[in-house]
Amino acid sequence: NLTINAGQSATFSVAATGASPMTYQWRHVNTNLPGALDASFTVTNAAYANAGSYDVVISNPLGSVTSLVVTLTVWIPPIINPDPLGRTNVGGTMATFTSAATGTPAPTLSWLKNNVLLSNVGNISGAATSTLTVSNVHIADAGSYQMVATSVAGVATSQVAVLTFKWPDQPRMTAQRSGSGFVMTWSDPDGVFSLFTSTQVTGPYSSIVGATSPYTNPIIEPTRFFLLKWE
Repeated sequence: NLTINAGQSATFSVAATGASPMTYQWRHVNTNLPGALDASFTVTNAAYANAGSYDVVISNPLGSVTSLVVTLTVWIPPIINPDPLGRTNVGGTMATFTSAATGTPAPTLSWLKNNVLLSNVGNISGAATSTLTVSNVHIADAGSYQMVATSVAGVATSQVAVLTFKWPDQPRMTAQRSGSGFVMTWSDPDGVFSLFTSTQVTGPYSSIVGATSPYTNPIIEPTRFFLLKWE
């Protein structure tokens, strides 16, 4: 059996004894190959279509015999298409990079950030798939991202996709008395700020889970302080 990369050549040869004249017919996956009538046969500039089983039928006036089957494996180096695209993300939102790779055997995938291998840690997921996800983007996530496809046939690296960080717009909160409480409203077009409260202006502040604008708070003692914070 023989394994080659796409574009290379592979030669098969056979030796036979017997009465002359002796003829040869090479076959690929049980199909006669036109012109392949010698004791050796060469596949040139191999492609994936050339992979498979090969044998040769040897004949003379007394009969014929078929050789053992040999298998040609053609490896196709990884090809990346499409490349991931650069993007700009507001802080706190999710960024995804998508690419794809083909090849034989199927390549394994990985992602680089600024030429450093990524793993599924913290806000990174999909580091070994065709889609990389960066959740809750922070300024430290800005940089150059690339997908790498690796197999025994070779390595391919995508074009650079740049993640640009944009600070979220600062929200403005207002409070208005309403009955026995007050209503707080704020604008958060990017949806990345959360409402926090404390009994001391200096904190510590704790998150009010699920609070959305407008938010109604009853007037209770002691005095409470509120702020919007992006984490």
